[in-house]
Amino acid sequence: MTRMTQPAPLDQDNPDIVLGVDTHKDVHVAAVVTAAGVFVESRSFPTTAEGYEQ
Repeated sequence: MTRMTQPAPLDQDNPDIVLGVDTHKDVHVAAVVTAAGVFVESRSFPTTAEGYEQ
């Protein structure tokens, strides 16, 4: 399931961000949130040679 939301602009006064990666057999999903928990962006990558290169 892919969730599409509008990315939030980063706060230039507080640029602390957190990256989380959820790994699966066929796809890895990376999500970025601010230190305050505000969603910034997420992307998914297939577990193929091309996906790992991305």
